[in-house]
Amino acid sequence: MRFCTSKFSVLGLSLCLVSACSLLFFSSASAADPKAVVQTSGRLVNLKGDGVANIPVYLWEQKGELSLAAKTRADGGFNFEHPLCGALTLEILPPLKTSYACALIDEVPGDQNRKLIVEMRLGHLISGHVVHDDKGLKGLLVRVRPVELDKQGSQIDYSNLERSEKIHGGGTTTTGKDGAFTLILTPGHKQLTVVNNKYPGAKKKVEQTLTVRENQNIGALHL
Repeated sequence: MRFCTSKFSVLGLSLCLVSACSLLFFSSASAADPKAVVQTSGRLVNLKGDGVANIPVYLWEQKGELSLAAKTRADGGFNFEHPLCGALTLEILPPLKTSYACALIDEVPGDQNRKLIVEMRLGHLISGHVVHDDKGLKGLLVRVRPVELDKQGSQIDYSNLERSEKIHGGGTTTTGKDGAFTLILTPGHKQLTVVNNKYPGAKKKVEQTLTVRENQNIGALHL
């Protein structure tokens, strides 16, 4: 897939359109006043361009305390007002019943007004559970990101992936009862990481590479 990117200025607004990546990214000049409030907003759409309602959207500062949550409106829109801050992550976590895959957009500037239009993609249901000494571990972060694999099946540079794969290829969730977790993921190679900051007797993290082609249960991950 090849990107086609163009930039132009309209009434002082810088507009960046990125085709073939399911994301339109609009920005305006950063506010000069350090006490100013800026907006990170956008819209979720399906393949027909219709808005997708009632989808949870989360926004948090990557190296800070800002953390916000909302659900998309009837037109698929969402809006966050926040003070100037550092780089943000926008995460989209559709309910499992929708069959839409999660999406994760890193490095959203927190000192500028931003508007994003994200085209939702369908995915496959991936489930598993996290255990230590055969006991399920509740409340642990499970993070998935897309990776490229060489012919030997070894992981290669994540930075070579196209932006569309970085956005739609991963997501996060938290283990529930008995350490169980579920995610809807787009097809492709993934690296799944479980981070442990709650259970002193278990390993700090565990990682597993998987290839998503269909719904699957990956079984137990041992910490």
